[in-house]
Amino acid sequence: MATEAQPAADKSDFNHCLGSLRVVEIGNELGEYCGKVLAGLGADFVRIEKPGNDDPQLRHLGWLTELRQTEIGIWRTGGLPVHLSETPAHVGGRLNRASPNYAEDNDYVVGRILKRSPEQIREMEVTETF
Repeated sequence: MATEAQPAADKSDFNHCLGSLRVVEIGNELGEYCGKVLAGLGADFVRIEKPGNDDPQLRHLGWLTELRQTEIGIWRTGGLPVHLSETPAHVGGRLNRASPNYAEDNDYVVGRILKRSPEQIREMEVTETF
């Protein structure tokens, strides 16, 4: 005879029955939905997108943002799905670009934000401060 606590325990076990599996989704919206269902059963869900993100749903909603990246050029990425009236946010940040390369922003950060002179920056480079 089952008690009331037993069905809840069985349901909990069911929700984690795929906990040892990793689901890699490389399809479209239908594949994403299937991945969400499997993730709900405890599977580890990873979505692989094509370079340059051309998700038709994001495009339709106007949430695709084109950002500049030094080595790859223009990169389309999902924008922010909210619009803030007082503090407008932009996925590309103040520089309106994708992720920087290693040490690409040293001059900007040290010069404009930390207010160091070009001579001080060159001295830091010579002494390998960064």
